[in-house]
Amino acid sequence: SKVEFEHRCRRLHNVLDENDLSSSMSSSHKSTDPIPLVISSDEWKTLEAGVAQRTRLFNALAKDIYGEQSLWKKGKLPAALLFANPDFLQVVWKVQPPGGIFVNLTATDVVRLKDGSFVAVEDHLQVPEGLGRALENRIGVSRAFPELFRSMRTERLAVFFKKLMDGLNEMHKDIHTQGEPDKVVLLASGPDNPRRAEDAVIARYLGIPLVENDDLAVRNLQVYMKTLMGLKKIGTIFRRVEDGMCDPLELRVDSGEGAVGLISTVRAGNVAIANFLGTGVLESPMFKPFLPEI
Repeated sequence: SKVEFEHRCRRLHNVLDENDLSSSMSSSHKSTDPIPLVISSDEWKTLEAGVAQRTRLFNALAKDIYGEQSLWKKGKLPAALLFANPDFLQVVWKVQPPGGIFVNLTATDVVRLKDGSFVAVEDHLQVPEGLGRALENRIGVSRAFPELFRSMRTERLAVFFKKLMDGLNEMHKDIHTQGEPDKVVLLASGPDNPRRAEDAVIARYLGIPLVENDDLAVRNLQVYMKTLMGLKKIGTIFRRVEDGMCDPLELRVDSGEGAVGLISTVRAGNVAIANFLGTGVLESPMFKPFLPEI
């Protein structure tokens, strides 16, 4: 009934009000549709395959950009597309991440056309947003409409986050270390950044420490986390900070979010970063006309 539906909607908004992410984003959750967009398993498989293929393409592009730059040498891409791009990080040129994986996580904006097909319109590769919002909305809808949620056999988000965490743990396996296992941490954006609340939600769900620049220390080309028990070596940094803000020593000197000396540890191969530094260059819309030919 209408009364019951309005009651469920109020319950949904109450759940969102109690969440840290909603409280930091004012009343933006009031526009949350209580009836989520339903995508069939077949549609999702097609969409998943397309996004995965797009991610592999971006990873190959990043590997070439910060490696041999063969696409430019062969004339397939104009030089200005790279060297006139302010997001190209010369400081990590020829630096290869563990396993050759530059793009560990992406967020892709898609639209559905009249014929039902999907088209990607924008990609977010530096700091993909939306993970915290997805968690928040899923929790809210599952509590407001538990019967509907169970009967539709909705795919669980936990599977995705487990794969994400497994990947973060795997990244530093090839980095030689002695003593206790290296830690995985989430490098959060600044306290005034609207993305900060989402960083906290993600770190709490993954069960990893949330750190700021003051929590980190670089010693002998190693990155450590400051704790009451002393310095703890970091193996993987899941960054939520833009490329240019990660190291005020070699990038933006006005950065209050990165760690001084972080780039040097990356060049030495002593820490893994997801996504790898420099992936922001691929967010430029100037790449789009050339993607089909690549």
